Amino acid sequence: MKKLILIPIMVIATLMSCQKNKQEAAAEAEVAAAEAALDSAKSNEVAIRKAATAAEWQEFKEQGNIVIQQNKIRIAELKASAKATGDNSLDAIEEKNSQLQTKLESYKNDASEDWEAFKAGFNEDKEELRRELLNK
Repeated sequence: MKKLILIPIMVIATLMSCQKNKQEAAAEAEVAAAEAALDSAKSNEVAIRKAATAAEWQEFKEQGNIVIQQNKIRIAELKASAKATGDNSLDAIEEKNSQLQTKLESYKNDASEDWEAFKAGFNEDKEELRRELLNK
């Protein structure tokens, strides 16, 4: 009698175990597909962001060069008027403008450099130089 009860229980347990394994395998396959889709989306986002950064960088660089050239003209004007007074304080401002130009030219627009940090630092330096030129 015990054997008659035990055999159906074992059969049911085996069938349930097989069903559970099939469900687990299907769930694992879904998780793997979702992870692959997420990786693909991240790769696409990085590629798109690099392209946007390249366009943004080109515009930023052009605008930066315009400001640097305007600074050079303003410094030359100030030097001409300061020549009569013997004021040499413009040398430091001229050096800062030169450093700003070097910073702009040396930036490499690639993944190893932080674009947002560079842009913030460059704009801060540019603004500081602008304030100094206004005070002269």
